[in-house]
Amino acid sequence: MALPQIDLRQRSGGADSAFRGLTLAAGLLVLVILGLIAVTMSSKSMPAVRHMGANFFTNKRWSVPDTVYGALGFIFGTLLTATIAVVLAVPVAIGIALFVTQVAPAWLRKPLVYTVDLLAVIPSVVFGLWGISFLAPKMV
Repeated sequence: MALPQIDLRQRSGGADSAFRGLTLAAGLLVLVILGLIAVTMSSKSMPAVRHMGANFFTNKRWSVPDTVYGALGFIFGTLLTATIAVVLAVPVAIGIALFVTQVAPAWLRKPLVYTVDLLAVIPSVVFGLWGISFLAPKMV
């Protein structure tokens, strides 16, 4: 007995079209907001960039009373922090993924997946604030 053929190319319903439009609008809104953030940040930083010229990106000294503005220290700190975070996080993430999918017994997989999902939901800023306010005093 042959299975009935289902035509998956049917016209989508109104709910599908509304959802598609809503997600498209949300995605475009995110892009517009990011663009507005870029324009605002660029326009607010232009006086310092005009005053310092190329030295704004190559000077590491930041002194408001002397009207010397150099972003090199901030740029270097951001890149160094991001590099350290990636070097530490990627091997741990790959190790956890391999353990959960390949090594962990079946009874342990579901709780581990839930735990990792919960950790992924919490923004890293919250972890940083927890570390500063709770963990750091206990380590001193």
